[in-house]
Amino acid sequence: MRNLFLMVVLLLSVCGVCGQAENLTYETVAGKFEANYNAGKFDSIFAMFSTELQVALPLNKTSDFLGKLQSQAGKIIQRKFVKYENGTYAEYKTNFERALFAVNISVDNNSRSSARIL
Repeated sequence: MRNLFLMVVLLLSVCGVCGQAENLTYETVAGKFEANYNAGKFDSIFAMFSTELQVALPLNKTSDFLGKLQSQAGKIIQRKFVKYENGTYAEYKTNFERALFAVNISVDNNSRSSARIL
């Protein structure tokens, strides 16, 4: 009986850890990313990037990448929060018109973001 009780407590504590709620900051940034992407406002997405990411991926490269992605995969039609990975980024299951990708959003302390599409 004692073992059964311990097993139930352990199971319930594991279930509580697995369920992650989406943070409002990440939800806001992901929503802005989606709206700007669908509107073709790649410069607005670039403006959301951290300084380090802007240096690594200049506006012309950002616009080129996102433009090609949009022409091949289409616009985002649905985005669903999946989980946080290592406390560094939020993973979203993202349905495009012609593809399904994981979009990872990272937000720094200044609410500056970076995105990675897998």
